[in-house]
Amino acid sequence: MSQTSAFDSSVPSATDRVSNINSDSESNVGTLAVESSTTSISASDSFIVSTSGTHASISSFGASSQSDSTSASTTFSQSKWAQPSDSSASLTGVMSQNNAIVYTIDVTIGDGGTTLPVLVDTGSADIWIAASKCENCRAASMVDSGLILPEGCKEEDKGYGSGSVKGCLVNTNITIGTYELEQFHVLAASDSQGFDGSYMSGIFGLAMNKSSINNQATPMDILSQLGMISTPEVGFYLTRTESGSELVFGSPHNNPHADQSKKVTLPKVATDDGLYRVTMDGFVSHGYMVQSSKGSVNMENIEVILDTGTSDIRVPEDMLLPIYAALGNGTYYSDTLTGDLVVPCNNNDDDAALALQFEGQQFSLSWQDLIANPSSTDANYCYCRIQASPSEISDYLIVGSIFFHNVYHVINTDTGNTTLYGLVD
Repeated sequence: MSQTSAFDSSVPSATDRVSNINSDSESNVGTLAVESSTTSISASDSFIVSTSGTHASISSFGASSQSDSTSASTTFSQSKWAQPSDSSASLTGVMSQNNAIVYTIDVTIGDGGTTLPVLVDTGSADIWIAASKCENCRAASMVDSGLILPEGCKEEDKGYGSGSVKGCLVNTNITIGTYELEQFHVLAASDSQGFDGSYMSGIFGLAMNKSSINNQATPMDILSQLGMISTPEVGFYLTRTESGSELVFGSPHNNPHADQSKKVTLPKVATDDGLYRVTMDGFVSHGYMVQSSKGSVNMENIEVILDTGTSDIRVPEDMLLPIYAALGNGTYYSDTLTGDLVVPCNNNDDDAALALQFEGQQFSLSWQDLIANPSSTDANYCYCRIQASPSEISDYLIVGSIFFHNVYHVINTDTGNTTLYGLVD
């Protein structure tokens, strides 16, 4: 294992020390500094599973403006929802290395009432379900929904950060938690590539309808329009375990897991897509804003996409060395056989190692969320769940579930704003 010191005390300070919560910064006392590098982490060596992340090529599926013309039909049976009925639903964590990396919710489809698990994904806006005659879906062990594609239907293609589907939009009854939507449009998949059917048989997209196929209304649009929920918001409490996670529909802010004293509401960055893009102040480690030694890499006021369908944190490659050096408290480590960046598997400075800061508020990541599988060269060092984005992504980050383990967060599906809370101990 190769060890490289990255703390250069002779370098003039490039940043202020950052205090813990929304208070004035202290005097300059140094900076974690490394030179940017072309070192890359091979995808084949990376443990990270990014099940349905939002990459540049698929960041927006809809047109540039939001359409209100498409909505599911309101039926007589749905008129009972004259008064909002906010509720929560249980999620199942998909486990890997003793840590939940993505989450599924059971939905019930069609007249036959087939129940199947779908991945909860704020990085996309459509619901797709494995159709009855989808051979690849069946080969991947997905549940057969019983949905039949109409003859001569128009095929739609949908790409994800890891995987793709194609199929036709069909209207069917669908139950999500306590809510039933009649004749709602879902994408019945006739082909699926790159998805693991052992835990998912589709995706439940919770992005805004600007990112949906043809800008069609999303389930949240319909729940809000029909008065089934009091506000167009969803709250997420995502645990590290297989059970215990919650999805909260409507008025989710007064949740017992949300620390009201540690709250920040982030406006959506103005873009044409329906993703939850916000601005992050930067990374904080051991009280310092993380920067490269000569400021050659911009690591402040960064655009990030908050995405529950991604397991890890994806950053432009030139940010990796400064971050890994910060995680090593001034030293970064690389595997001498593979050249991959690694971090110590155990860290005594758990809460100080790394935080994400938004509008002055810091949200620390637990060390256990940063660690993936051990290096085959030295089991004392582990791969890290902060990895390089695809090369075409250079101007934003993708923040996934390893961060959400450490916060309670709320999305507004009308405005695209996101509210972050610390967790109640």
